[in-house]
Order: sequence, then structure tokens, then C-alpha cells
Amino acid sequence: MRIYGREKRKNLLGKSDFDLYDEKIAQISRDEDLQVLHSMKSILDKETVSITKEEKVTHFLTSKIPLKGIDGKKNSLVGISMDISLIKQKEKELRDLVIVAYLQNKKLINFAHIVSHNLRSHTANFSMLLDFLIT
Repeated sequence: MRIYGREKRKNLLGKSDFDLYDEKIAQISRDEDLQVLHSMKSILDKETVSITKEEKVTHFLTSKIPLKGIDGKKNSLVGISMDISLIKQKEKELRDLVIVAYLQNKKLINFAHIVSHNLRSHTANFSMLLDFLIT
């Protein structure tokens, strides 16, 4: 209910994917449901992105499992979705930090090369002056 911005369960009961999501996302979900029902093969731990009609983007880890009735015939499926939006946000933040650290490290290495070069050139000059004074 929290994901869909609904305050009461009755506001979700009887709703289809087409009532909750934009048409493209709802059709993808419906096609997956039909595929699971016809093939009797589960879809497990699939990352999906859903956009509600209110344009809220949510990342899910979704599993869809076909069910058979007592008579052994396929009759329904169970779908389980776990909201992983916060995890995806943290992954993006971590990637951004890695990029920043990489760029900072590259700048630090360039700075170290410059300092090293400058120190070597000055010490070479001192060495030449000392040689000149000694001879």
C-alpha cells in the first residue's frame, strides 16, 4: 500500500497492473504472468523497474511462481516483489564515489610526478653547482 500511495487495502483490492502502472510496464508484467502460467516455469529474482501512474519509479526484485490446483492443473501464480529502490540508490552513490576517488587518485599521481620531476631537476642543479665549486 505504501509503494502505491494507497492508504487502505480496499483501494488496492480488485486492481490490475493496468490500474496501478503505466500501460507499457503493466503489459510487460501481464506478459510475464501469462508466460509463467503457460510454461509452468518460474521467474526468480528478476530486477524490474516499475513506474506508477503517479510517475513514481520503484526498483523491485521479482519472482513469479506458477501454482497448480488440487486436480493438478495450472490455475494461478504467486508473485513476490521486494522493493530494492534504496539498495539501487546506494549502489549509484557508491559508483559515484568510486568515480570521484578514481579521478582524485589520478590527480594525486599526476601531482606526485610533477613534484618528483621538480625535485630531481633542482637536485641535479645543486649537484652541478657542487661539482663546479669542488673543481
